[in-house]
Amino acid sequence: DLGTTGLSALLFDSQANQVYPICWTDQSLGATADRYFRLPAVAAISDDGDQPDLWQVKSVGTPALALDWNQGEAQSLQLRTLKPLLRLAVPHRTETGLPRPQLQWSDAQVLPMGTVQTALQQMLQTLRPEGQAGLTVSAVNLDGDTLADVLNQIHGVILSYPANWPDVYSFNLREAVLAAGLVGAPDQIYCLEDAIAAVLSGLPDPATLQDNEDTQPLRQQALYGCDWRGGTVVISAGAALSELSVANLPRDLSQLTYSDFALHSLSYGGDALDLDIVAHLLHPTDRRQPRQGNSARPLGGWDWQASLPELDRSQWAELDLDGLTLPRPAEPDSVQRQRLQQRLEASLLGQSALEAARHLKLILQHQNQFDLELADQRWTIRRKDLESRIILPYIQRINGGLNRLLSQTGVVAQGVNQVICTGGTASLPAIARWLRQKFPNATIVQDTYPSNRPASCSRVAYGLVNLVRYPQLLDLPRHQYSDPFLLMELLRVFPDQPMPLNGILHMLQQRGLNTEVCETHLIALLEGHMPPGLVPSNSPMVANAGDYQALREGRLFTRSGGQIYVPNGEQVERLRAYLAMVLAGKAQTLDEPLLAGLVAVSSLV
Repeated sequence: DLGTTGLSALLFDSQANQVYPICWTDQSLGATADRYFRLPAVAAISDDGDQPDLWQVKSVGTPALALDWNQGEAQSLQLRTLKPLLRLAVPHRTETGLPRPQLQWSDAQVLPMGTVQTALQQMLQTLRPEGQAGLTVSAVNLDGDTLADVLNQIHGVILSYPANWPDVYSFNLREAVLAAGLVGAPDQIYCLEDAIAAVLSGLPDPATLQDNEDTQPLRQQALYGCDWRGGTVVISAGAALSELSVANLPRDLSQLTYSDFALHSLSYGGDALDLDIVAHLLHPTDRRQPRQGNSARPLGGWDWQASLPELDRSQWAELDLDGLTLPRPAEPDSVQRQRLQQRLEASLLGQSALEAARHLKLILQHQNQFDLELADQRWTIRRKDLESRIILPYIQRINGGLNRLLSQTGVVAQGVNQVICTGGTASLPAIARWLRQKFPNATIVQDTYPSNRPASCSRVAYGLVNLVRYPQLLDLPRHQYSDPFLLMELLRVFPDQPMPLNGILHMLQQRGLNTEVCETHLIALLEGHMPPGLVPSNSPMVANAGDYQALREGRLFTRSGGQIYVPNGEQVERLRAYLAMVLAGKAQTLDEPLLAGLVAVSSLV
């Protein structure tokens, strides 16, 4: 489970039908070291000094949190929130060896996107027997020697990913898994939507369910033991996204298919909530007052204060937030959010403001108000203001998304039997209160997170391994025929002359493609819809986006009456050269569709 803030993993032995949770131990903590069932998705990096385009990943996970930044003279950064960055582009090098694209990490700092992928690769390498410096991996109920043998002969890897995210994201995930040495071939790696995995976490093995269906007890929260049937709603909300799903689960779960799930992804999560707290609860002048000396802290209740004394000499105005167009509450507003994030990440004061926002979400779940002091300002933040100004607009966004999915599936609110909420952002009490009103007949299953050190693997991780028992829930056409692969096929078969759609499909069929399952994607490519991220977008996060303008704006094909497509020779050659550069040195060649080994293997279980 590749989350924005952490990595959670399990092993599944399909022959013994056993699941083994994986945990990590930070050896630098010595005798006080505890096991982590969720590895923080954090990397500590430093630049080369003489070559500013080169950054080295010094450590990942918990060791990266404790790195001493005062050692050496190299500039250092702590990378967080890696997941959304992996959808922006495919990291590569130019013909002269320069790493591209460059990401605008903050107002003053750029770094190669390849560094982000290397950080993910090193996190995944902690799952190898040799591990990473400072971290050792273990598995519940497996001794060390057995675990080492198992990790050296993994047959497949199943990864979580958001619904409707571009195939460039799964391409980058596969590259990281292959570079980490977990498996040896791209078609051994499968991707499953988070919301479907959340449902799978509760479903029993269909092979045993048939024998025990009449005596199966009603269990609403047990892993692989829930009696979930009928209308089912999922809210899987973490730091970067809110994943929604509605499904009507059949009585015979062996008949459950991928098409039974209606899915939707909101580009809004806990990190966006934090930005909205800063923008709409902390920054407005009518919400804050000048700080008068050092106020006495309350003796009871929850507390937070900035950990750096030098911030007492800072001024809130130094953030210059009035110079930005701030995002609207609960709205994606991606450009405004990226620029606000960059501004806050550029200074210790901005980073502390984000940290304060994260703590406010937690503190105000337990008390009605909190007095905050930061830099030269002070605030009294009330729970009702947080809920009405920030959380309520978010709930309204979720409500709108769910209403569309309910309409799409024909499920009515009164017919929903269970609602599954997982992820830190979905654990907010206000969400549970709203859900009880919206779905009066449903059992609300809401995962809670009392600390940032969960005592077990994530629900999504448990659901991922259950895909082996329910292989029909894999989006098989997308697994086999990604958009980048289909684009490469078009470039390979298209002659230097106009071709009707039927002729194009016939040529692809001659190459062995099942065009019936991917025809809509092929037509979208012919109509000029490039796979998102294959060519970096004109985003504030991409520092050198202008370098790719010609690739973004030129059309590969033009339609000439009916469904006859004419190739643009100059643009075709430009794109071929670019893709050759992007794929140079990659483990994935995009020469063949991926095999569906999961279905074949699982049928033997």
